[in-house]
Amino acid sequence: MTLLQQISNRLAPTEIYALIRENHHKLDQNSAKILEYWANKTILSTDSSQALAIASDLVNLGNLISAYPAGDKSHNIELAIVSYQAALKAYSPTNFPKDWAVIQFNLGNTLRDRVLGSRSENIEQAFATYQLALEVITKEKYPYIWANIQRNLGIAHSYRTGDRTKNIEQAIVCYNRALSVHTLEDYPQDWAASQNNLGDIYPYRLLGDKAENIETAIAHLEQALTIYTLAANPHRWAMLQNNLGNAFQSRLKGDKSSNIERSISYYQNALSIHTLEKFPYNWAMLNNNLGGAFRHRVTGDKAANHQQAIAFLNKALLVYTKDRFPRQWAEIQQNIKNIVKD
Repeated sequence: MTLLQQISNRLAPTEIYALIRENHHKLDQNSAKILEYWANKTILSTDSSQALAIASDLVNLGNLISAYPAGDKSHNIELAIVSYQAALKAYSPTNFPKDWAVIQFNLGNTLRDRVLGSRSENIEQAFATYQLALEVITKEKYPYIWANIQRNLGIAHSYRTGDRTKNIEQAIVCYNRALSVHTLEDYPQDWAASQNNLGDIYPYRLLGDKAENIETAIAHLEQALTIYTLAANPHRWAMLQNNLGNAFQSRLKGDKSSNIERSISYYQNALSIHTLEKFPYNWAMLNNNLGGAFRHRVTGDKAANHQQAIAFLNKALLVYTKDRFPRQWAEIQQNIKNIVKD
């Protein structure tokens, strides 16, 4: 509750994050349960003005903790989910329609990214909350927020199980809808975000020519780099470096050896920002991706490259543990077995 009190006191986000870093070892599954019990009991037992004040603090907590890159991602997301769900008890769709819809939108994002529980069920719950938000947030009334929801719907479609072809095409549709509002001239940061998303999804597109899809991905990512520079936005620049690494690792045009070397270079660029201490989840993802790149590396000795690939994958397992990230852990275990067989 100390963290919530500091948010209520309007402590700056940088100071809030410093407080989280000092106490992240205390944030576990019990923290979410304690917060849920306290928040629901307090909101339901106090007057409406006080309930709204508490709900506002809970929304700010959800926003801050869900965006916090360090600590245990699964615990952070659970705290955010509890925060948003409790806040919705104070904000009704009749009295505060816009606030209610924005909270539903934020809740959808955390459900989409949830680590605990069934991934497919979490994604479907996210879609349900996005649809609730869109009942209020229309393109005509709230174009900027509507476009944000479309972009996040695109991400959810990219994660969705079922008809993979249909889901990818729908993700592309959503990203382009976002771009109909988030233009380069009016909203350059948001424009770059959707360019990054398109660059992330196109290598996996099943319709059209695969080689051309990858080239389209690279073009979108390079456009995003005109806004997300290392100096202006190092975190997002690093995310783009990772996505460029993925695109070049799967690239069909050009020289395979050169493409893989560029892929490795992009991943290493990202690691200069996404360190284990500050961005453990991104750091693990990059090590996992480097493992794939070194497995398929053409330059150098094959056995040495495979040893390096396994070393990177084992680094990723420092974060992707079996209990916290079972899906990623299982995939890496299988990849290590496949490399040994090669």
